[in-house]
Amino acid sequence: MRSEAEHMFKTIQANTELKLAIPFEIDGEPVADVHSVEWSVFNEFGQVSETGVATPEAGANSVSVVIPAEVNTAHPGRPYTTYELAYFFVTKSGRLESSLVFQVESADAFAEPNNTLVSPLRALSILREIPNLASFAAATREDQKVALLCAHNAMTSLPLNPKAFPFVREKEPFTSISQLTKEMWEQLDRRVVSDFQAAQVIEANNLLGTTEFKTLREAGVLSYTVGEVKQFLSSNRPLELGLCREAMRRIGRYLDTARRLGRA
Repeated sequence: MRSEAEHMFKTIQANTELKLAIPFEIDGEPVADVHSVEWSVFNEFGQVSETGVATPEAGANSVSVVIPAEVNTAHPGRPYTTYELAYFFVTKSGRLESSLVFQVESADAFAEPNNTLVSPLRALSILREIPNLASFAAATREDQKVALLCAHNAMTSLPLNPKAFPFVREKEPFTSISQLTKEMWEQLDRRVVSDFQAAQVIEANNLLGTTEFKTLREAGVLSYTVGEVKQFLSSNRPLELGLCREAMRRIGRYLDTARRLGRA
C-alpha cells in the first residue's frame, strides 16, 4: 500500500514542466542505502503517463525527477487534474514503495461565470471591502481557490427569481447562475455582480473556517477535485439549500423566496 510522502501538494499550470524532489524517507522515517529510484506518473484513470529511473549522487538524501510538460495536461472541463508520482526506493535490503501527488490547473480553472463569479485576485481585493474575512485572508492561495470553487458550486443550487433579472431565455426561465453566459454576465448591473461576488467570497471564508475543511487539508484531500471536497462535506455535515447567513444577506433579494433557503 502506497503512503504519500507529504500532504502539501504542488500545483502547476497545465502543459508546464515540473521538477519534483523525492526525499529518501517514508512517513518521516529515513531510507538508507538508496541505489536508485524507479518512478511512474499515473493519471486519474490509473494509466501510466511517464516512467523513469533516477540515480542519486553519492551522499545525497534525495533525487529530482523532471516530468515533461506534455504529461501535465488538464482534463477537459475540470479546473484541476490530479496526478500521482509513484516510486520505488531500490536499496540493498529490497524495494520500498511510496508516492506523492501533484495537481495541474487548467487555463480556464477560474473562468467567469462558468465556474466562478470572482477571480482569485479580485477575491483578495474584496477582503479590503468586507470586514471579518479572517479565514480567507489567512488561507493559502490554493485553499482560497478550492473554497471559491466550492462556494460557486453551492451557489448554483440557489433558485433565482426570474423577475430580478432582465433576461428572457427561449422556453427556459432564468433561475440559476449556472445558466449565465459570458455575455449575460457582462450585461448584469454592476451592483448585482458586486453582490454575487461578495457572497461567493463570504461563503468561501465561511467554508475555510469549518472544522471539516481543516480536516480535509490535514488529510490532503484538497488536492483532489471540488466534487470530492463537496461530497466529503455533505457526508460529514448535512447541508440545506443555501449559503451561510452573511452570504445570503448579500443576494437574498435576487432569490426565489418561495423555496426554503438558508443553512442551519
